[in-house]
Amino acid sequence: MSALATLQRDFLAAPPEIHRRNIAANLHDALATAYPVVHRLVGEAFFTEMAARYAAQHPCRGADLHDHGEELAAFLHAYPHAAGLAYLPDVARLEWACHTASFAADAPALDYAALGRVPPEDRVRVGFTLQPAARLMASPFRIAAIWHANQPDADGTVEDIDGPEWVLVHRYLNVVRVEGMPQAEFEFLAALQAGRTLDEASADLSGEDASRVLGASLPRFVAEEVICGFRAPGAAG
Repeated sequence: MSALATLQRDFLAAPPEIHRRNIAANLHDALATAYPVVHRLVGEAFFTEMAARYAAQHPCRGADLHDHGEELAAFLHAYPHAAGLAYLPDVARLEWACHTASFAADAPALDYAALGRVPPEDRVRVGFTLQPAARLMASPFRIAAIWHANQPDADGTVEDIDGPEWVLVHRYLNVVRVEGMPQAEFEFLAALQAGRTLDEASADLSGEDASRVLGASLPRFVAEEVICGFRAPGAAG
C-alpha cells in the first residue's frame, strides 16, 4: 500500500474526536503564530482556553489559516477573563498589524528621478504614498513598548504601560518593524496615507515640529521605504 493510501485509510478510520482535536490544535497554533506577544503575556493555559472560545465564535471560513485571528482584538474587548488586562486588545491589534504587514505586497523605492521632474513650485502639492505594509495606530497604552519587551530575546519588563503612544508598523529589508513615534510624525504620516498633499499634511505642524518632521523624519521615512511613491499635482488619487 502506498504512503498516500495509508494516510487516506488512517484519516477515514480516525474517530471524529481526533479530527476535531487536530482542527482545534491547528487553529490554536495559527493564533499563537499570529499573536506571540499575547500568548506570552497571558500564558499557555489562558491562551488555549481563549483560542478555543475564539474559534467557537469565529470559525475559520477558509483553508488559509493566515486569516484566522482577524477579529481577536474585538473578541478580547468583550472577553470577561481579559477584563483586568485593559491593554491586551490594543496589543492584539498591533500584532495583527504586524501579521498582515508581513504578507503585504512589496513596493519599489521612491523614484527620485520622476520626483525631480516635478516643477519646484509644484512640489509642495505632491502627494506621497506609503508602502502597502504600513500600518498606523494610536493607543492609550504603550503598546510598542510592550511589544518590544516581549520579543524572544527580551525579558518582558515595561516600567509603565500607560500611554498614549503613536505607533508605525512597516517592513524594511524584509523585517517587520514596530516604531513608537511623536504625535506630530504620526499625524503627518496619517495625513499622507489619507491622500493629503505634502503642503496639506504639514500645514498643522508647529515651527519646531515642522523642522523635525520635514528636515529629519521625512527623509528617514523615504530612506526606510515607509514612503514609496508619489502623486504629481493633479494626478488621480
